[in-house]
Amino acid sequence: MFLLQEQHTDIEQLRVEFNKKFNICENGTGNGAQFWVHISEDNDTFEIISDWQVTIRHHYENWSGTISSEKPGKILQTPNLSGIFHVTVTAKIGDNPISREIEPLEGSNRNIGCNSNYAAMIGIEALPSGADARYWTVWDAVEMSENED
Repeated sequence: MFLLQEQHTDIEQLRVEFNKKFNICENGTGNGAQFWVHISEDNDTFEIISDWQVTIRHHYENWSGTISSEKPGKILQTPNLSGIFHVTVTAKIGDNPISREIEPLEGSNRNIGCNSNYAAMIGIEALPSGADARYWTVWDAVEMSENED
């Protein structure tokens, strides 16, 4: 089994990077689940995938949002939602001009859970062969807490 998560980046390192880059504490707590996308630096992912898009849709409410390669640093904020969300990832792989759906990493699935006071992450990484990519999810990756001054 190809364990992408263990192979590349420490999740705690991603949490620190996320906190610094986006200062999630500004929003306070309990405002709704938030989501971000991490593109791995491993396996030349930035060179292999292009025109990627991650769509997150709440399973029971009429809400969805998209983060794409056009605005890769975007953070999706739900309107006070939490629970299970469906994830769809598409991208162009290599020289193929047609965008296609990317499968989740073995051991991961198409759903991601996130409570209203957390942010969850979707990571994308090219396979070592460069012929494909996979994604994984980190449920409730970062807890949003108010700054304590």
